[in-house]
Amino acid sequence: MRSTPPQRGVLYFYSLMNDVRPNWIALAVGAAFAALPALPVAQKLGDTSHWPMHLGAAVLILGLGLQQHITAREDRNELPNLSVAGSFCLALVAMLGLAVAPLYAASEAYLATGRYLGYAAAALLGWRMGPQGIPMLAWGILGASGVEAWSALSDVTEHRRALSDPYLAQGLMGHKNFTSSAMMLGLPAAWYLYPRHRGAGRMLAVAVGLLTVLALVLLRTRSIWIGAGIWAVWMLATNLKSWKPLAGGLALALLVAGALWAQPRVRQDLFDPTNLRIRQVFWAHSQSMFAQEPWTGVGAGQWRIHFPGLGLRGMNPSVAEGITAEVRPHNDALWLAAEHGIPGVAAWLLLWGGLVLAWWSSRKESFGPFVGGLALLVFCYSMFEFPLERAAVWIPFALATGMASSYASRVAFPRWLPTLLVLSLGGAYAYTANQGLSSELEQQELLALNARQDAVNLLPRSMESLDAWTELDRFGNPSPYFAGMSSMFLEASRGPLSPQSFAEAESHFKHALELHPHHVVTWYQLGNLYHYRGDAPAAERAYRELLKRSPRHPGGQMHLAHALLAQNKPAEAAGVLFAAFGDDAYYQQPDYRNAAVQALRQCPAQVAHRDVNALLPQRDALDDGALFAAFLAAKQAYLK
Repeated sequence: MRSTPPQRGVLYFYSLMNDVRPNWIALAVGAAFAALPALPVAQKLGDTSHWPMHLGAAVLILGLGLQQHITAREDRNELPNLSVAGSFCLALVAMLGLAVAPLYAASEAYLATGRYLGYAAAALLGWRMGPQGIPMLAWGILGASGVEAWSALSDVTEHRRALSDPYLAQGLMGHKNFTSSAMMLGLPAAWYLYPRHRGAGRMLAVAVGLLTVLALVLLRTRSIWIGAGIWAVWMLATNLKSWKPLAGGLALALLVAGALWAQPRVRQDLFDPTNLRIRQVFWAHSQSMFAQEPWTGVGAGQWRIHFPGLGLRGMNPSVAEGITAEVRPHNDALWLAAEHGIPGVAAWLLLWGGLVLAWWSSRKESFGPFVGGLALLVFCYSMFEFPLERAAVWIPFALATGMASSYASRVAFPRWLPTLLVLSLGGAYAYTANQGLSSELEQQELLALNARQDAVNLLPRSMESLDAWTELDRFGNPSPYFAGMSSMFLEASRGPLSPQSFAEAESHFKHALELHPHHVVTWYQLGNLYHYRGDAPAAERAYRELLKRSPRHPGGQMHLAHALLAQNKPAEAAGVLFAAFGDDAYYQQPDYRNAAVQALRQCPAQVAHRDVNALLPQRDALDDGALFAAFLAAKQAYLK
């Protein structure tokens, strides 16, 4: 059929996007996509690269979906590969989970499900574009990787300590691991484009590839080093005749790595097992969630809520005290198993198993190493981090999975059907991303008001912001928690307290616990509320609920001891204080010292706690200072 003039113009545009010449349009689009976190609205967010890039990806999917519909000359008579089906199954499992999983904060489930719908749209779009879209995708990834690598290297030069502390080199993505994971896709893209071009195109591929190698080495994300190392060995083994460019990149990587290795701080950090020990806690708790709800999981977006309920022992102090929170288990397979149970694991296996089959059937094609390289890097990274959350990684990956290969079919799909699916899923994705961005803007406002202790404005704003899409902030704080804190502060400042004080604040805290029943800071403040009221039994119950979740919470331990002393339970109070966790400065606080001395003075002659019992015969011969010193000496010996 003859093309109309408008169609010829669009077809010419599409030919430019997929020509063997350098694809400047796709390169510019990729660079613009990577630069989204630099927008003013993104800079107002705590996570500048999360929802802005999801929204940008949604707009890109919708635009390419329409462009594909206009330029397609005939109906497709091929079926998508099984990896595309895996993406669809994952979205379907998440949607079904909205109805059957035991959700607390439904907003987190809506946001997670919206992301999965977007990934399904990207995979289907990749199938619609077919292998002929791979050059365009590779140039787009190259443009994004170049911008991300340049931003990371700029941070390294700006911060003199960044060579020893790579977390100072955040890059555009706002965190060195986010930036590293996004730019790592540029390695297989540069390798794929290098032999296909001459002149400016080849020089650009080499330049971005070397910049990416340099930035990845300096940022020192170990899981990416593992994936990149395996990929490099694979490429060398399968391309012995064209080994020189890859060997050059490896030589640069080894040279920079050797220079870093000469720094004692770098060697210490590379072999520091702390992060791995913490991840083992994440993974063990994820397995527990899967065991508790094997068929439904705990629900999309609910991992962050259930994690503290399984205990925060082994976490760093900021997590144990609720200052910050863990959001994902740093392993995408376990994340899906915990949140979606057996159906989620099945979708994950279908996605990756289908991709392996698709790659195998097209491994001899020119794009085989490109798709295989993307898959290898993303898979290795997903075993220790969470690319499933980040649009900068998963959207290009999903597009590549759809483009990899298709299966012949006797049924021809009309052009409008995949277009309708892509636009519907992409539209839902765009709506979700916009809601996520708006929600985080509101939560950032609450965090700012809380930091200024502006209780007058924080109380109404925290309740106004609460809706179906805005329940928890990025630290896991429920909006009603801020209302409870503001209400308690305002009431305390107005006059004397009574057993009836803080009724409104108590209501807000209980609402917060409905959304996040394991929020340690809410349990802590609820215990404080009862303490201020003079209700020691209620305070004890709240502090014990807190310590079930965070056994080493310093404030919870000390305030529990005070609540026990108020109920004439000195032996229990002494045992709690003896096991209390803190640093030396914490142990010297007057509240801690006075509570320990009071508990020891009031204990009966014999108590159940062996170490406390050993101190009791000495108490009559010692003054308060000496008694406390003996208590601390015994405590330090116990902790060692």
